[in-house]
Amino acid sequence: MKKHRSFKGTSLAMLLLMICLGSSLSVHAASTDGWAKAYLKVLKRENRTLKRDNAQYTSSDISAVNKYELIYFNEDEIPELLVCRQSYWVSLYTYDPEAGKVVKLMNQWGYGAGGNAGYAYLPRKNALFYENSDYAGALVWVNHMKMRDNRLVYSYSKPLTIRYYVDSNNNGFPDPEELISKPRYYRGEKKISKKRFMKYKIGSDDDYVWMAGKDTFAKMKRRLKKYGA
Repeated sequence: MKKHRSFKGTSLAMLLLMICLGSSLSVHAASTDGWAKAYLKVLKRENRTLKRDNAQYTSSDISAVNKYELIYFNEDEIPELLVCRQSYWVSLYTYDPEAGKVVKLMNQWGYGAGGNAGYAYLPRKNALFYENSDYAGALVWVNHMKMRDNRLVYSYSKPLTIRYYVDSNNNGFPDPEELISKPRYYRGEKKISKKRFMKYKIGSDDDYVWMAGKDTFAKMKRRLKKYGA
């Protein structure tokens, strides 16, 4: 009788395990289906906006304006949707599986001016990097950001800057006579050594990937449909 009860217990445990596995697979499939469908809606909306704002162009010209890409910005298995208006701006979307909706992390963040060459990220490391400058390059802002609670926040509480001037009169900006050729490194308003400054750098330059997009609208649409959209 003891063996019989053990057999029944084993069978029941196996049955429960199979149900759990089946449920897990269903949830995974549903989540993939969820973000793919949600991103497809965003993709179509972005394309409609593109056509509306560029009515003077032909369809072939428009297809070369926006580029799209699925990237793995943070550590989870749901990719982010990148939209790039070449040489103008970058938008980035993520999908919140608990809320079942898309969240915009970057809303047409501009680049190509103000000393901003573009935005780069570390795949699956939750790290964004970009630089911008003021006063004709005399002040360079070195920016590190990360995703937290479905938004991008700065990685450090105090800004990191490189300054090619000495603010002798404390007016908050460089005067012509204050410009220098040797850079000075700051965290907030405190001057620090270059060695200490470099310790705040997240990751290696070689590991960063530029956020430029790869796919046309049609190619990204096909890609999302493969994921169940």
